[in-house]
Amino acid sequence: MDERDWSILLTLYEEKNITRAAKKLFISQPSLTSRIHDIEARFGVKVVVRSKQGVTFTEEGEYLVQCAREMIEKLRSIEQTIQGFGTDVKGTIQLATTGLFTKHELPLIIKGFLNYIQM
Repeated sequence: MDERDWSILLTLYEEKNITRAAKKLFISQPSLTSRIHDIEARFGVKVVVRSKQGVTFTEEGEYLVQCAREMIEKLRSIEQTIQGFGTDVKGTIQLATTGLFTKHELPLIIKGFLNYIQM
């Protein structure tokens, strides 16, 4: 499994709906369903049960979601450690903001920051 598969599991777990998860992941619903089937085939277990109300994770699926959280966190930790080896400051900044702030205020803050560091 790769990072994309772990992300698929987490997003599907959060959304509890294949169509919404596919939209959030910017892939088609059939592609998402195919990836889920591939994950199930790899481990030889059923990961989700589909119903009219959405998806429910099996016990094995719940375990895989827990593993997905750990794997993604470990990957981010590795990336940050590797990026910190040089003298340049690198990395990813993650912000939790509202859509309104992100659309109207954040661009001005970023522009001011870029102007500041280019001085």
